[in-house]
Amino acid sequence: MGGGAPAEIASGINGNDIVVAGNGNIYVTDPSASRSNAPSIIWLVKPGGEKRVVDNGLRFANGITLSPDQTQPYVADYRSHWIYTYQV
Repeated sequence: MGGGAPAEIASGINGNDIVVAGNGNIYVTDPSASRSNAPSIIWLVKPGGEKRVVDNGLRFANGITLSPDQTQPYVADYRSHWIYTYQV
């Protein structure tokens, strides 16, 4: 095991699923708002810790991965049974 200490890279995200791209970008689903029927949030966290919302219109984002070339995140919406692709 490595000897590195854990470090917080982003706060204020109630993450459920996460995927890390080779360039260091981190995509996180935050479906916690869906418990109150508010839309889920899809976050992009840059390597330096900057975060921004990619989408906030899915009913219940649950599941995230990247395209084979890692240029597009795919997100599953559990309540609609659709999978969405994003160009970021």
